[in-house]
Formats: sequence, C-alpha cells, structure tokens
Amino acid sequence: MKGKWMAIAALVVVAVVIISAIGYMMVQSDEDEPLLIDGDTELAEAADEHNWPGSGTEDDPYVISSLEIDVSGDRRCVSISNTTEHVVIQGCQLVISVDEQSSNNGCGIILFQASNVTLKDITIRSVGSGLALNLCDNLDIRRLDVQGTVCELNMNDSNNCTFIDNTFYGEGTNMLNACRGNFLAKNSFTHIEGTGLTVNNCSENLFADDIFKGQVLGAGGTRGMVGLVLNGSDNNSFHSCSMLGSGYMSIGASAIESDGNFISGCNLVGRTGMYMVNSSQNILDFNDFRKASVVAIDMGGSDLNTMSWNFMNGTYSETGIRMSSCDENNVTFNWISGRSSASFLMHLNGSIGNSMAGNTFVYTGDVARTLKLAFDDSGLNVWNDTEMGNQWSDWTSPDADSDGIVDEPYVLEGGAGATDWLPMKDLT
Repeated sequence: MKGKWMAIAALVVVAVVIISAIGYMMVQSDEDEPLLIDGDTELAEAADEHNWPGSGTEDDPYVISSLEIDVSGDRRCVSISNTTEHVVIQGCQLVISVDEQSSNNGCGIILFQASNVTLKDITIRSVGSGLALNLCDNLDIRRLDVQGTVCELNMNDSNNCTFIDNTFYGEGTNMLNACRGNFLAKNSFTHIEGTGLTVNNCSENLFADDIFKGQVLGAGGTRGMVGLVLNGSDNNSFHSCSMLGSGYMSIGASAIESDGNFISGCNLVGRTGMYMVNSSQNILDFNDFRKASVVAIDMGGSDLNTMSWNFMNGTYSETGIRMSSCDENNVTFNWISGRSSASFLMHLNGSIGNSMAGNTFVYTGDVARTLKLAFDDSGLNVWNDTEMGNQWSDWTSPDADSDGIVDEPYVLEGGAGATDWLPMKDLT
C-alpha cells in the first residue's frame, strides 16, 4: 500500500514538472520566436495576433516592444520586408549565437524594401551581421547598440534615413553602399582590425558629430587601419566628426575618386590625416590635423580642392601637405608646422596652377635647417595673391617700410624658381 502511494506521488511530481515546463515554454515562445514579416498584410495580421498597439499610420504606428529573441545558427531575429506601414520596434534584446552548422549568416535585424520603420533602444549581439538594410527609405534608427563579427551595419540602396546616437562596434565591417540623402549624427563606428566606416558610391549624405574609428588590436606591426573611407562618393558633408586611424600606417580619412565632399571642423588622426587620390572639388576647412603624426594631407591626382583654416601644427616628421600631380587646388589661411630638418612643410611634385596665400609655415625642430620650408619643382604654382603671400618662420625680416611684407621674396626649393613675392612678416 505504501509503495502504491509513493508511485502515485512520483507521478504527480512528474506531471507538475511537465506542466510547469509546458507553461514556461508557452510563456517564452513569444520571446524566443523570431519576428518574420513580409508585406503590409502580414504586418497587420501580426499586430492583431499579438495585440500590438497602433494602426500603422504615421500618427499612430504599430508599436512592438521588449522583444527578447535568442536564436542560433544562420537565422534572423527580426526580418521585415515589403512594408510601407509605420511601425516602431523598441526596447529589444536580440542575440544570434553560434552552433555547429552556423556559417555566420545570421542577422539581428534585416529590413528589405521596408519604409517608415523606427528602431530604437535595441541591443544586438550577433556572430553574423548586426543590422542589414536593403532598398529601404525613411527609416529612423536611434540608440542601437550593435556588435557583430561579419558586419555591424550593412546599408545598401537606402535613402532619406536618420541615424542618431547609435553604436556599431566589433570585428565586422560598417558599410554604406549606394545610399543617398541620409542624416547621421552622434553615432560611433568602430571596426577592430578594419575601417571604421566605408562609404561606397554614396551621395548627399550628412554626417555630424560622428566617430569613425579603425582599430588595430595589439602592437599592430606595420599594419594601419583607417577611420573613414570615401570610395566613389560625391557631395557628402561631414561636420565636427572624429576620423581616427590606428596602427603604424594608419590614416584618419581616405577619399578615393570622390568629388565635391565637404569636411569641416573634424578631427583627423593617423600617421596620415587625410589621404586623397583622384578626388576633386572637395572642401576641407577648420579641421584639426594636430595628431596626424607624419603627413597632414597627402594628395595624388586630385584637382580643384580647397583647403582653408586647417590646423596642422602637429609633430610631423615629414610634411604638412604633400601634392603629387595635383592641379588648381586652393590652399589658404592654414597653420602648418613641423619638426623635421630634412623634409618640407609643403611639397609639390609635378603639380601646377595651385594657389597658396595667407598660410603660416613654422619650423619647430631643434636642428638647424639648410632648406627652405616648402618645395615646388614646377614653378607653375602661385605662392601669393595681389595683397599677401605666406608667413615663413625662417623669413621674417627685414621690413624696412613696416608694411608687414618682408622686403625680399622667398624662393622655394625645387630648382624651378618658385617664389613667394609677398612673404608676410606676421599674420597674427
């Protein structure tokens, strides 16, 4: 009899455990199940099924809150495609973990041909991609914390989107491809072992107070990472951004076949501050290159650019501005200093039609120089306008008539007779 009751008690315990487990899985099912929606009809049906508030209009969007999705392998936590209704996804925790079959193709959030989607206050941790946007318009993305191993942000053919106060950090890439008219402010893009942000074939995007950081783990050897790369990208604007390279051969920002971009009030850090190749009509003004350790601006085959009011008073061992086969650039009112006794603060090689006036060139080294501060091997550039030339720290007197112009012209190195005919005694 006693054994019978013990058997019944054991069955009761097992039943309770089973019921509890079923109840737990039922409670957890909404959290663990990926959110996969294709089209406005499915979005409306899902809103009705899950009792999401809202009606999908601009003034009353569907609101999806507090999802906690943790999946493994090549899966997606959230996928929304082919929608135009307004939807807000907020306060979510999304995780893609690895499994034995995983090929790192999993993704935290994928939006494809989706418009009018707002993402905010979301954490994504992925062994694959973090946030993938394809053919999307009018997205509003705020306060996302994204880490991935393949890419943190992969944005393609997406326009008129807003990114504010997001963090993209990890081993993967951050890329904008063929994107136009987007606004990005106060975001941080960091790629450990790569470029902070690569912008390919993009135009008319506005960046403000963003951080682009290419980071090298460990000593780095002779490697060098780039903060920002512009490749085939035109007419973009960068204001008050930080472009931070890392490693021995680091570059703050690169512009490759990119025209008409505006970079203003930015901080560019690297062995080279700005590297520009085959890029024209760009404007760089009021930027800080003081932590560019070797060359502030290194240019090749780049014409019709304007560089004004930039601060290049760093500890250069080589050059402030270096041009090779660059024509008709305008360089005015920059402060350029350096400490190398053998290199030039400005070096023009095979370049013609460039105009330099109002700049300050200061040698800060301890070893006496025997060379002039600038080099011009064509003699076909203009080193003064009709009122002033440049200030040279090794050519400040005499000024017998006290007109602020040194009485003798300043002849540059290069053997072509390049001359500043109106060297300034003092521009301050």
